[in-house]
This record gives sequence, C-alpha cells and structure tokens, in this order.
Amino acid sequence: MIEELLDKYSVDEFDKLLIEIIKRMKERKEVNAEELTIDINQYIQWDEDGENVIYFNEAEFVNDAQEYLQNDNPEYRIVEENS
Repeated sequence: MIEELLDKYSVDEFDKLLIEIIKRMKERKEVNAEELTIDINQYIQWDEDGENVIYFNEAEFVNDAQEYLQNDNPEYRIVEENS
C-alpha cells in the first residue's frame, strides 16, 4: 500500500501522502474489525481413546474473545450479558 502511494506523490506533497496513508489505514481498520474471528480449533481437544468426545475449553475461549474485542475497541467498555 505505502509503496503504491509513494509512486503517486512527490517529496513536495509529503503532507498529502501522510493524509492518504492515514485515511487508508482507517479504512483497513474498519474492514479488519468486520473480519474479527477466533480459530475455534485452539480451544478444542479430540478424545484420543476412541470415544465420541470433544473437550472444549470454554473459559479460555471466552477470556480470549473478550480480550480481542477489547483490544479492537479500546474506546468501549465490554459488558457481559448473561441470558
């Protein structure tokens, strides 16, 4: 992204370049926020004794999800909603 922009702006337009970089970074952050995902495989373990059991580490999953959510949204307060 930055290399592409460097080709479009001269040294005299450095301020315009910085503005464009910031603009694109904000756009990218918005896209990334929509794509926030967690790999469920890191929280499960298959039973190796031949039984049909999958062990799920719910506490770690929820803690990590809250941490990721808070890190991506530092201006918000995360409140647990229990049903």
